[in-house]
Amino acid sequence: PIARDLTQKVKNQIRDLNLDGLGLNQEWIRTYPQQDLMSGIVGYVDADHMGQSGLEYSFKSSLKAKLPSDWVSEDGRGNLLPEQFPVRPLNADELTMKLTLDSRLQWSARTALYKKLNEYKALRGTVIVMNVQDGSILALASEPSFKPAQYYKADPALFRNWAIADLYEPGSTFKPINVAIALDAGAIKPDTVVYDQGHISVGGWPIQNNDGSAHGAISITKVLEVSSNIGMVHIMEQVKRATYFDYLKKI
Repeated sequence: PIARDLTQKVKNQIRDLNLDGLGLNQEWIRTYPQQDLMSGIVGYVDADHMGQSGLEYSFKSSLKAKLPSDWVSEDGRGNLLPEQFPVRPLNADELTMKLTLDSRLQWSARTALYKKLNEYKALRGTVIVMNVQDGSILALASEPSFKPAQYYKADPALFRNWAIADLYEPGSTFKPINVAIALDAGAIKPDTVVYDQGHISVGGWPIQNNDGSAHGAISITKVLEVSSNIGMVHIMEQVKRATYFDYLKKI
């Protein structure tokens, strides 16, 4: 092929030329009604309909329809009989993949993210929204992104969803996990109170709160609310090292 995805107008112009050796072929194409809304998750298929990134790649064997052997009828000479196609449909359940993503939340997350990227002139950003009850992902937005139907125009670096593929130091985002570990291990209770004196030394290393303030006696909820480094140290002092390491391995 010398060109793909021709418009109807161009198609008609080529057909009207009546040139020998130049023909038009119809092809199946993958359509993405929501365009780049979830391109970092869904991924894309190439010109040969092979998944190259995202779910299109990791689940390509499941997403490929397994056509029944009697999908096309033949006569005794082996000629196809297109007018005798079987009317029975494929099992829809075999061709359906349902995600936990909420398209409304995904759109809101991307809109807010795009706004902040422009505000701070950031090169990239991501937003992950999780259902705290069951851990399902409701939104996973990364910017910049690409249009899966026009993947060939995008920078290949955008095909990797760096929100889940890249390693980074979690920092304060790990504090809720630490609290969950301490609660599950019985080291603290929901009503436990710790004292935040603003600064502390652990193993010779000075630690202080990012805002430089001391919050005094605060609850576990308040530790997370103000992202208290000192409060977190006091919480994790209640968890045995071996126990903490075992939890980290489970994560």
